[in-house]
Amino acid sequence: MEMIEHDEKKLQQMNKEKEKIILLSITRYGYAAMPQDYNFLRRHSLLNIYLEIVDRSMRGGDIRLLEKSVKSDASLHAASIQSDFSCLKEYKLSAGNKQAKLFLDDNCFYWRTFLSELKKKMP
Repeated sequence: MEMIEHDEKKLQQMNKEKEKIILLSITRYGYAAMPQDYNFLRRHSLLNIYLEIVDRSMRGGDIRLLEKSVKSDASLHAASIQSDFSCLKEYKLSAGNKQAKLFLDDNCFYWRTFLSELKKKMP
């Protein structure tokens, strides 16, 4: 029972770390890194701006100001999540790069951001 509880806590922490990676990716890459997960976007107050970007893009409008805004908002939300990515790092080492990348939705932006964050943490 204790092992299952431990695994559940670890998975919750990994998901928290994943959310921070996604937000940091949006901070760096903007709209291109935004997931199409409306629950995630709503949870981080990014859904309305996402829909506005999609709408303007489809109409050929300028989205540069919206890009700046989404990057700024994502940065604020990322800063509110305390994490050193220790669970994701441990998962990467035990399961391998391929599985770790799959956990990050097999998204190149998220993977690059994760690797970049790991490099920052190296002594």
